[in-house]
Amino acid sequence: MKVFAITVAALTLASAGAAAAQDQVSDQAFMTANRCKGLAMGLGVDATTVRTFIKQQSRSRPDVLIYRGQGLTSQAMHEASDPVKKPQLTAELSTSCAAFMGGGGGDSTAATGAQTALRR
Repeated sequence: MKVFAITVAALTLASAGAAAAQDQVSDQAFMTANRCKGLAMGLGVDATTVRTFIKQQSRSRPDVLIYRGQGLTSQAMHEASDPVKKPQLTAELSTSCAAFMGGGGGDSTAATGAQTALRR
């Protein structure tokens, strides 16, 4: 009986782990989302959706990737303060970052779309 209970528990944990792994995007997509967050914040665009996405994705990332992502956010915010780069960065925000930005206001469908589009 104990063997059966342990087997069931192990299978349950394995399936939960597999489901969690399916929701995780690549490290590159995670870094891109962090840059997009910095661009949005620096350009004064609502970054609620991308913040939620990053927060959810950070749960399963090593600390080194989280810190690197924070560095990319800061760097992008700094770049966005340059008026000469503003048109180029606005274009990047509306193209490369579209999957992460959604319609604003915490729309979780954008994060889901980013997960689907960038899961590789």
